[in-house]
Amino acid sequence: MAVEDLVIRIGGESGEGIVTTGEILSRIAAFTGYEIFTFRTYPAEILGGHVVYQMRVSTHPVGSRGDQLDVLLAMNQEGYDRHIGELRKGGVVIYDASVVSVSEDRDHILYSVPFAEIAKSIKFMRGKNLVAIGVMTRLMSLPLDRAREIVIRRLGKKKELLDSNLKSLELGYEYVGAHPLEAGSFELPEVSSERDRLILNGNEAAAMGALAGGAQFFGGYPITPASSVMEFIAAQLPKLGGYMVQAEDEISAINMVIGAGFAGARAMTATSGPGVSLMSEALGMASMSEIPVVLLDVQRVGPSTGMPTKTDQGDLNLALYGSHGEGPRFVLAATNVEDAFYQMVNAFNAAERYQVPVLVLSDQGLSSQVEAVPAFPEKVELIDRVRPDLEHLEGRYYRYAVTENGISPMAVPGQKGGQYTAESLEHKTTGAPSHEADNRVVQVDKRFRKVETALKEMVEWPRIFAHYGDETPEIGVMGWGTTYGAAKEAVEMAQAKGIKAAVFYTKLLSPLPVKQLKAFADSAQVVLVPELNYTGQYARLLRAELGINPEVVHRYDGLTFTAGDIFAKMEKIHARLSGASA
Repeated sequence: MAVEDLVIRIGGESGEGIVTTGEILSRIAAFTGYEIFTFRTYPAEILGGHVVYQMRVSTHPVGSRGDQLDVLLAMNQEGYDRHIGELRKGGVVIYDASVVSVSEDRDHILYSVPFAEIAKSIKFMRGKNLVAIGVMTRLMSLPLDRAREIVIRRLGKKKELLDSNLKSLELGYEYVGAHPLEAGSFELPEVSSERDRLILNGNEAAAMGALAGGAQFFGGYPITPASSVMEFIAAQLPKLGGYMVQAEDEISAINMVIGAGFAGARAMTATSGPGVSLMSEALGMASMSEIPVVLLDVQRVGPSTGMPTKTDQGDLNLALYGSHGEGPRFVLAATNVEDAFYQMVNAFNAAERYQVPVLVLSDQGLSSQVEAVPAFPEKVELIDRVRPDLEHLEGRYYRYAVTENGISPMAVPGQKGGQYTAESLEHKTTGAPSHEADNRVVQVDKRFRKVETALKEMVEWPRIFAHYGDETPEIGVMGWGTTYGAAKEAVEMAQAKGIKAAVFYTKLLSPLPVKQLKAFADSAQVVLVPELNYTGQYARLLRAELGINPEVVHRYDGLTFTAGDIFAKMEKIHARLSGASA
């Protein structure tokens, strides 16, 4: 019997190709036409430690990693012991009996495959994971030709190993034909593959969004889990006439970006929480000197080094407030792979339009999360910074001229008549340093008028809000970032149980669109905030800005939410409300 929604987890040892197995298998499914959603977690060590790759394959769009496992591919004993408790009753365990003992398991369908023996038969022990891919391809009724195509695409650079890899794939596929899974099936129904889609992860989408947003300079320093953004841009930006520099540290990187922004380039960097901490003083300078800068923060567990390869939403306060003094900085947050592209475009437009540093919040889960998304447009609307015309440059140039909307024309070095000083000190309208009290008030008011201007304009920008569900919900879910997919599915689960529910997320966290958020909060009996942190940073922000008292559901173990995590809290709220009204 075909299944329309399938959750598969692969567990095994770091260095044995667990991630490669999952990446290839998920892409075989995606390029066959299925929707996918992947999640992976791995140790910080280069070799050793347990690795998990989870993929959800469906005939319809999905936004979370799934609530229970249908299939467990255990590549070693630890892969079985750690995860068997999450496999649903009647689910399938696929394993090699020579390395995994499952003798006491009576709740699941057991399917033993001699991965090592098959690989040994062609004297290619490295091919065990390709045998596993072949097995899964056959069991899921995916086309072998498509599997070959993906293997060639992913592993074809090592031509001396390609034939052995393909042979291992085919032997795994043939093994299932000779030893069918008799006690059950998890084959997928046929779907159309004739759709224009991209198969990519969150870091790739963000990098593509930066390029589409007109990035001309990238200054960066490697840090998990943001490094692949820099790697992608290093390969592609020079082809578009831009420049990428790997700096000696994060402080150098952000100052290079500020210099490029001052020189007229659309400039960015990408880092994680520890890097943002190091960049905080420079971000204050960019705010004071009104220089456009974009910073992508791919969050990980902190504080300090924390757990570099686990996911978290602990950087919201850092993004909003991480600088001494007060100066405008804007913050956006992407909800999924597709949204990462568009929020990077929004970030560059906001930085240029309002001449401020703009931070975009992603996270480790999204960084490696693979989805099939609609192809991005070849061109997007770009907003350029306001530049001085000849009238501005006749006589003395007032770079920080006081304007009604707070935005002043910005000259570039070498522009005739456009010379000015971009200081980290408080300054006059000319850019010259000033310590005068009256001037300080004028310039602070000017800078913060840009925030008021942006709040009026950006709420009309594309993809700033995500809203789904009942108009007058009993439970309204409000959050930010990548918890949206699980929250939306939780709302759907609630509606299926007769509970009126809705979800409302803003991608714009600073300036905060209080009017729109308050309207949604007022429409709900109870507001629930899911957050991947301990203190409920967004919930606290909503309390302060909206005057509401939301309930919170947390995870802070380094893993993403499942829809069931959020729905369980919604059920408790519903039961309490029902009891109160009885």
